[in-house]
Amino acid sequence: MGLRELVRGQAAQAIGSYIGDIAQSITYNVVSAGGTYIPGSAPTQSVSSTTIAAALLEYEVEEVDNLHVNSGDRKVLIAGLTFEGAFPLVPEPTEEHTLTIEGEVWQIKSVMTDPAKATYTLQCRRPS
Repeated sequence: MGLRELVRGQAAQAIGSYIGDIAQSITYNVVSAGGTYIPGSAPTQSVSSTTIAAALLEYEVEEVDNLHVNSGDRKVLIAGLTFEGAFPLVPEPTEEHTLTIEGEVWQIKSVMTDPAKATYTLQCRRPS
């Protein structure tokens, strides 16, 4: 086991114990183009969804600038191993994917991670 795997495993364990009481089940939606293109028709999309555990956090007042971070945006903290087989296998987060939180679909606006990809912090926004 390399150092990276060790850090990621410890981070997942720490996140699990740290957010265990505040973790929520959310649905991670991978939206991708699919189907056959028919000229003159709208492109089709397919969505595959997986339930994962995450911590939903509010942005601090100082972080909200209404330019990059809007009032109402949420931080979503997810263990990196979620994306590599220790938990449900889902693709690494991108801004094309969405989350369903408490029945509402949220857009991923930005994805941040640490160098070991032990944790992912997603900036999410309700569609207007």
